[in-house]
Amino acid sequence: MKSETLKILNQHKLIVRMDGFSPDLMLYTAEALIKGGIKAMEVRFEGEGEAQERQCLIKLSGLKKCFGKDLAVGCGNVRTDRYVKLAVGAGADFITAPNVSKEVLERAAALNTVAIPGAFTATEIESAHRNGADMVALLPTKFCDNYNYAHEVAKALPHVSLVAAGDIGYNDITPLLNIGIEHYIVGGSLAGLQLAKKQEYTIITNEAKRYVDLLSK
Repeated sequence: MKSETLKILNQHKLIVRMDGFSPDLMLYTAEALIKGGIKAMEVRFEGEGEAQERQCLIKLSGLKKCFGKDLAVGCGNVRTDRYVKLAVGAGADFITAPNVSKEVLERAAALNTVAIPGAFTATEIESAHRNGADMVALLPTKFCDNYNYAHEVAKALPHVSLVAAGDIGYNDITPLLNIGIEHYIVGGSLAGLQLAKKQEYTIITNEAKRYVDLLSK
């Protein structure tokens, strides 16, 4: 399973984060994104408590059940060993996190699941890599509204597969590709909640195609 997930992520390079959607609206939006060529999506644990956990797991298992044959399904904000087990149990093919946790990385490895922790400093990024991270999300990638820091990190750590994350949109991709960052986590700029509420699914599909075409060049 892990090797297949990595193959999808390395080939298609883009993860769409589905924030704020109800389960039903998320599925309609996911269908529109898939029509546009998207091959990886994630939902995430939002807030604390059993109700929030349950909502995340319902959405995760729904994505997996409906689109698992066409899609790598991920879970975000996975910060504890328990969250890893819950996410994988609900069908997650990969997990992401805003931080580096050795406990989380070890559990993901034990469950043969792709792990993408978030880090900022070179020390954090290298620690994540040494502890088994498959990729590392640079959080934030755009710092002081430019890519200078991302450029220095990519140049210093070429052995680490970096993922651009944190308010990344279409216009960020070309400059980041130019400095060697090839993977992206994109949220509302592509999975538009307001467009979905208006049932503007054709617009969402066309926007997905625009991202996919750019990353296919």
